[in-house]
Amino acid sequence: MRTFSSRFFPGRIHSAAVVPLLCCTLVFLKGFGSDVLVGSAINRLLERTICRRYYQSHDHYVSLEEIDEKLCKLDPIQTELSLILGTAGFLSPLVELLVAIPLGIYADRWGRKSVLYYNILSGLLYYGWVVVVCFFDNKFKPFDVVACAVFYFIGGGPSIFTAMVLSIVADATPEGSRTTVFYHVQCIVQLVQVLAPLMGSILVTCGIWIPFYLGLSIQFAQFFVVPLLPYTNLETPKEVLTTEESSLLTRAPLPNQRTLNDGHGTHNQSHSSIPPPHPSRCVRIIVLITFFVATLGRSVVGILLQYVSLRYDWTLAQAGYLLSLKSFTSMLLFIVILPGVTAYFSKRRNIPVRNINLQVARSSLVLLSVGCIFLGLSKSAGFLIPALVIFSLGSGFGAAMQSLITSLSEKNGIAKLYSTVSVIETIGSMISHPVLAGALATGIRLGGWSLGLPFFICAASYMLAAIPLWCIGFTRSCETRHVAMWNNECVG
Repeated sequence: MRTFSSRFFPGRIHSAAVVPLLCCTLVFLKGFGSDVLVGSAINRLLERTICRRYYQSHDHYVSLEEIDEKLCKLDPIQTELSLILGTAGFLSPLVELLVAIPLGIYADRWGRKSVLYYNILSGLLYYGWVVVVCFFDNKFKPFDVVACAVFYFIGGGPSIFTAMVLSIVADATPEGSRTTVFYHVQCIVQLVQVLAPLMGSILVTCGIWIPFYLGLSIQFAQFFVVPLLPYTNLETPKEVLTTEESSLLTRAPLPNQRTLNDGHGTHNQSHSSIPPPHPSRCVRIIVLITFFVATLGRSVVGILLQYVSLRYDWTLAQAGYLLSLKSFTSMLLFIVILPGVTAYFSKRRNIPVRNINLQVARSSLVLLSVGCIFLGLSKSAGFLIPALVIFSLGSGFGAAMQSLITSLSEKNGIAKLYSTVSVIETIGSMISHPVLAGALATGIRLGGWSLGLPFFICAASYMLAAIPLWCIGFTRSCETRHVAMWNNECVG
């Protein structure tokens, strides 16, 4: 009986070409549909709802139909808005932490597509609840919005979506091209981060509900893309065996390799049926620790605008152009620089892809550390911009590490592994946000060079993350010994 995957993806080449394209389409739809809603759109809708309720009880002479945004900047209104956003921002990742590992196990056992369906549904209900509370503001209190986090129990949030999409990419692409596909996915993320908030800000001026109509429609469109994806984790090991692993396992028999003889003839063990060897669990733990420590410094982008506005007396609108510069640099990195580096060293110099990923991760941490130090020391915009470019050139760390840890994992546990990574990153973000906010507050109080304290802390975390990466390495001779050991254990 032919499966869904065999009908739509009859050959390995076709699957490897189409699946990444479908995954990038999903990332674009999910990111654009969500980011159009967040930021100015959802903030303005919540502010408007709180404002209407405030003036309904305090000033009956203000028209509640179309309240001027300037009237909504009172301290009680802004305080309640901050409380709602802060509470929702805490509860949402907390729920994701609780469901990440169970959903990862479910995905490895029953398929990534099922989790994707649940995830899309939970995203629609999440934002749909915000719309319902704000539309029926005479029946709900503004604080009821925070209940939106409950819907993440259905299928998780953005981190689970990323874990499932990357799991499908890892299943369907060989190791030699997996890293490049991860770079392309990151490029789509950067593109969405540039276009979606700008589109949301423009649409809010046209109508408060327009961004939600558009965003929810785009998110719903994901239901038409997911059926086109194959059930990648349900394929046989032979189908998903990567090119590099196949060449490694089909070499001439090793000196200590044995054969099976049942008395009627000698049968060589089929190498194609042998799963690829994997390094020790301790190496994977080292990589996961590196993920956690590096995540502590990733939240520095969140305070960049406030830092620049304070240090150089820029408006937030002027400082916002720096985020566009960062995104543009990152897109150039993911489209041109990193794929070119990977292709050159893997094809021209015949260096294993996992070794290239390890070097990219190490180099990225160095660039991130240097960039953070320069950002903290910069006295003028002329010094700030090159520092931000250096920092942005280290953006390849996440994709390189994701590909590296995939090559260290067994095929039937990738979704669980990625869910674990999302848990680690979420915990790191929850720790880093208050730490960096407190560091910035301390820097503002002390003044002078202390204003760059958050960036110095981030630089230290990146340096700390680099230490375990310099303690591991991979060689072909080591891989060959692993194969020999596995064959002896299997056949003996």
